Amino acid sequence: MVGLPGLPREFRGLRIGVVSDLHRSTWVSAEHCRRAARLLERAKCDLIVNLGDNVTRSAGYARTGLAAFRALKPPAGKFAVIGNHDHWTNRSQVTRALQDAGFRVLTDEWVRLEHGREHLYLVGLNDLWAVTAPDLDAPFRGLPDGACAIVLTHNPDAIYHPRVRAAALVLAGHTHGGQVLGANLVLANSRYGRHHPHGLYREGAAQIYVTSGVGVITPPIRLGVPPEVGVITLAR
Repeated sequence: MVGLPGLPREFRGLRIGVVSDLHRSTWVSAEHCRRAARLLERAKCDLIVNLGDNVTRSAGYARTGLAAFRALKPPAGKFAVIGNHDHWTNRSQVTRALQDAGFRVLTDEWVRLEHGREHLYLVGLNDLWAVTAPDLDAPFRGLPDGACAIVLTHNPDAIYHPRVRAAALVLAGHTHGGQVLGANLVLANSRYGRHHPHGLYREGAAQIYVTSGVGVITPPIRLGVPPEVGVITLAR
């Protein structure tokens, strides 16, 4: 359970399913991705977010990795952002696969969730590694003053931008939790080292949850950092 200041009453108890870094490839099977989808289905989430890196090396794997998520119908919808590996393979192809699976892809834009007369906002960021000079102010333009906003980003380093840090909650993936815990082989993939490899952290006024993700990249092993999907329940 994560407490957010300013969370509208109607959104208290909202259950958010968090999936990231499927990395569907020869190393990560379609069945492994289906297990992640089944876990989210059993969790009875109200909202599901996909935080990117759905494939490794070939975007042709995206459809089989995401197929199982098509059957999930959370009442508040399914939303996604694009990760660096999605960009490096074929962003358009991965985006189509996400859309076919029922996800709305947010790229430097926000969307309003409505419940009665109250609102909660999701802000989706493009991947930090995908563009030379990312403009992290752009996704927030037009967002109402005082809005309770949850930022979806593949790369948790976005939390160090002042506008992102002003959000109520940031959800991220990318690090794989280091993938190998306690070894010299650490894949935290952050310019800030292991400041936020996996778990819930506070950065200024914001909180950030970094999931260790579902799949692997080379070397295709996990040690001490098991794959996961996250479920976050919002509270005031």
